[in-house]
Amino acid sequence: MDLFIIFIAIILVTPLFILSLLLPFTFSRRKIEKIQFLDLDRSTKALGAWDFFL
Repeated sequence: MDLFIIFIAIILVTPLFILSLLLPFTFSRRKIEKIQFLDLDRSTKALGAWDFFL
C-alpha cells in the first residue's frame, strides 16, 4: 500500500514540476510581447509638435 501511494505521488508530482518550469517562460514571453506592443503604440501616438521641429 505504501508503494502504491509513492507511485501515485511520483506520477502526479512529475507533470506538476514540468508545468512549473514551463509556465514562467510563457508568461514572461507574453509580457515581453505586450511591452513591445505598448512601446510601439506609444511611439506612434506620441507625435507632438516638438517631434516635427527636431
